Order: sequence, then C-alpha cells, then structure tokens
Amino acid sequence: MGVKMSKEKLSKKNWFIITLFCFMGGIEVDKYGNVNAHRGPGAFAGVGGFANITAKTKTVVFCLTFNAKGLNVDEKDDRITIINEGSIPKFVDEVTSISFSAKRARANKQRILYVTERCVFELGEHGLRLIEVYPGVDMENDILNQLPFKVEVDSLLQY
Repeated sequence: MGVKMSKEKLSKKNWFIITLFCFMGGIEVDKYGNVNAHRGPGAFAGVGGFANITAKTKTVVFCLTFNAKGLNVDEKDDRITIINEGSIPKFVDEVTSISFSAKRARANKQRILYVTERCVFELGEHGLRLIEVYPGVDMENDILNQLPFKVEVDSLLQY
C-alpha cells in the first residue's frame, strides 16, 4: 500500500523537510568538518543538488576512503588490514573549496558522520570527533598519526 501525497507536499521545500538520511561522497574533509565534494586537483565539477540535499537532511553520512591513490585494504575474519596507504590524503587542515559547511550543519543541529574504511568520525562542537575504530586498525598509527590535525577521541575509545 503506497502513501499518497498532494503535489504541494512534494514541493522542493517539503521534500527536503522529510528527508532523514543521505549518503554522500567527498574529495576532502578538513579539521572543522567542512567537505569539498566538487573541486579536485586540476578539475572542477558543479555542486548540483549536493548543497540542497546536505543542508536539509537530518543525518548526513559522508562515505570516503581515508586517503587515495594506492590505498590497499584487506578484510578477513571481520578485521581490517591496511596493506598500503594511499599517497593523497583526504583529511586536510583546510579544504580547497567548501561544498558542505560544518558551521551551518551545527547551526541546523544536523548529525554528520564521516565513514571511512578504517574508522568513523562525527562532527563535534569544534571539529571532528573519532567515534569508532574498526577491528584490526591501530588507532594511533593508522588514524591519529595520519591526520594533519588533532581530533577529539570518544571516551569509549580512550586507551
């Protein structure tokens, strides 16, 4: 049985109000939680509907690798092994262009997650907060030492 909605309720304004989750990619993320999803090295693509979707969705999940170009990861027996790190970092001090504003997300009281092949970050009050590390991943060597900035670490992960 389907749900019937009038054309009014399907207007852009109302459509974005009822959106609870979205899953988006990203080229780079900075220490503040801003995301660049449209301007890569030597290339530019328009933002399209990215800004509208991420601005009005209650929970935004950014799905990206920790780094790129050469990254090789294996999963066996529910454990992650990083065989080779990529040569292009995706987590940077400051993104080259802002497609998604962390400041705006905080003002809108959105929940923002950044999911990688090795861990999950959440947008905190002052930037990224590490909330999950996958089995087999060394938090210090495979995550914290790879970042060009400090992040808050959830108390459940403290060692």
